[in-house]
Amino acid sequence: PAQPNRRSFFILVMAFGFMIFSDGQWAWAVAPWVGLPLLLRFVRLHRPLTGYLAAVGVVTASSFIAWYGLYPASIPKPIQVLYYLLPSLVLALPYLADRLIAPRLAGVWATLVFPMAFTAIRFAMSFRPGHGTYGSLAYTQYGNLPLMQLASVTGIWGIAFLIAWFASTVNACWENDFDFRRVRKIAGVYGCVWLLVYAYGAARLFLIDAEKTVRVAAVMTPDHAMARMMGERGGGPFDFRESLAVLKSKTIKAARAGAKIVAWQEYADLISDDHIDAYIRQGQKLADRENIYLLLTAGVLDKHFKEKGENLSVLIDPEGQIRWKYLKRYLVPMVEEPYFKRGDRKIPSEETPYGKIAQVICFDNDHPRYVRSAADDVGLLVVPSFDGRILTPVHSKMAVFRAIENGFSILKPTGRGLSIAADACGRVIAKQNYFTTKKSVMLADVPIQAVHTIYEKIGGVFPWVSVLGLVGLAAVGLRSPGRPRHS
Repeated sequence: PAQPNRRSFFILVMAFGFMIFSDGQWAWAVAPWVGLPLLLRFVRLHRPLTGYLAAVGVVTASSFIAWYGLYPASIPKPIQVLYYLLPSLVLALPYLADRLIAPRLAGVWATLVFPMAFTAIRFAMSFRPGHGTYGSLAYTQYGNLPLMQLASVTGIWGIAFLIAWFASTVNACWENDFDFRRVRKIAGVYGCVWLLVYAYGAARLFLIDAEKTVRVAAVMTPDHAMARMMGERGGGPFDFRESLAVLKSKTIKAARAGAKIVAWQEYADLISDDHIDAYIRQGQKLADRENIYLLLTAGVLDKHFKEKGENLSVLIDPEGQIRWKYLKRYLVPMVEEPYFKRGDRKIPSEETPYGKIAQVICFDNDHPRYVRSAADDVGLLVVPSFDGRILTPVHSKMAVFRAIENGFSILKPTGRGLSIAADACGRVIAKQNYFTTKKSVMLADVPIQAVHTIYEKIGGVFPWVSVLGLVGLAAVGLRSPGRPRHS
């Protein structure tokens, strides 16, 4: 390998800077396209162990900064750093795999080691409890609609693969001094794939344009009630009369504005177990009177705080009948797990005159495999959520990718965050930020016609292909004597 010099450490510093903006609350679409090639370049210029440890350090430090403030302040900073360090030991392995295997391969095959390893590791890490798909590079590409359409085929994994493949392609060109005669095949193959992806995305955006829509509404809890629930104005969290007043006034406002489906944010109010039945009955009367589908939500708590509560949602039809009760399946570690019961793995759905609707709650939606298990022909997924400043707007941007993967529209009413409605191509129809407006009702006319996708049928096949491909490349590479590398 080329001898490392002082310039290589400048490359490392630059990589660190761009990696901070490749994830978390300040994610910037361009950053991973620059940060990954630079970090990979540093690793390739140094011995495997040195490069791997540098990658661990960059991934740990950049993640800690990018998500700073996510963990409760009561957790000591060294412990928080440890939370990022331990997964980084695994997340940095693709850089080590590239350093060890790619030099033993030639041409395009050598460039595939890093993206395959990157995809395989990120896929494996998505199975760890309490994490989901946070940190995927795919989410940084929110707003790049043609590229986002790739999620309808490969899920978010294909987008991350394409970014990682760009990093290894750039490094192959770098090692050959960007001599076009020596790199035209490598660069040409990647360029053709990139063009095909964008052509597919543009075609999908052109062809999918539903004409039939229905008006829906996202209802967020007003400031004064939220302050009471959060303990910011003194007294207890429960106020049944105020809860009912909020329920009625905001829902009536949405219904009178033409909404046929009204959904509340996650934790629309905190209700004691003594009052939850009366709370739901009032919702039934309201849905019947206003002739709407009402998705009513509540955090149901034992008034003595001795038993675990329920993160509950209830769908009520226009006749006032309960169509489902659903408990959140994936609870947030440290924040919800100690206090709430876990729901089952069944995503509820209901056929309406407008199309089939289904529902998950907040963190559930960060688990693509779970969302994909929703019933066939779902045209609208409702995702009541509660985010907070650190996750605004990144968490709502993440949610839009589930719509593209599965071919349904999405409505995400969000407490203390960005409420958003988008169609099956990820085109935003409406959005409303809790922190920049006093409005607590968001209206949107959304299509509720299911759009079938390849991902819907094949699920996580793409990352498994990456796993098998990496094993094959490693087997070939380890039997090869290697090839010379250029500075």
